[in-house]
Amino acid sequence: ERSLARLRRDLYRAALVRRSVFFDGTTEHGNPSELVAALEKEARVVCATYTEQVQNGARYASSILNGGASLARLNARLALELLATIPVAATLLRVAGKAVSRRAAAAAAAAARCNERAAECLTRSMRFVRAAGAEGKEWTRYAALCDEAATLGAAHGRARGAFHGLLDAVAKIAVLGVVARGGALVQSGAMTAGDLLSFSLYAGYCAL
Repeated sequence: ERSLARLRRDLYRAALVRRSVFFDGTTEHGNPSELVAALEKEARVVCATYTEQVQNGARYASSILNGGASLARLNARLALELLATIPVAATLLRVAGKAVSRRAAAAAAAAARCNERAAECLTRSMRFVRAAGAEGKEWTRYAALCDEAATLGAAHGRARGAFHGLLDAVAKIAVLGVVARGGALVQSGAMTAGDLLSFSLYAGYCAL
């Protein structure tokens, strides 16, 4: 709440020093109603997002530190081998996540173009469309935009599904790797079956 209050104060101070033309609502750089919306909603959204990120960061850090210490105590060799695979998996998921984000942005932009076209025609230029008898052409343009949005949305859905499948595959491969490698250590006597079970549980705890 203190961060929210500070953000609102800074935003309001920045608004007070804007040029007078800004408050006429005719400048291309914005209008006072957008500032009011920012003060009412967007500032709270920003602070809520920041708070959630801090909470998640603290939780993940606690899980990794506590779980990692337990893994090292049970079997340092297996813990190091598991740790060595994390950068590879993280890089792979990061690349896949960026690809999904790009497709999501493209789909959102296409949907926005559809909405802008409809808003422009229905609220500002319908008289001109009717006068020119161009209802069919206008519908064709809008239908093309809708088809583009549908295509990009489907591509985003496929990419998102593939990403979740990849995430599930990475998690299962990690579990199988721990069990397989830990089983070999149990057979060699470097680790007990109970330690392997504890190691697997702590590894799952770290992943969560």
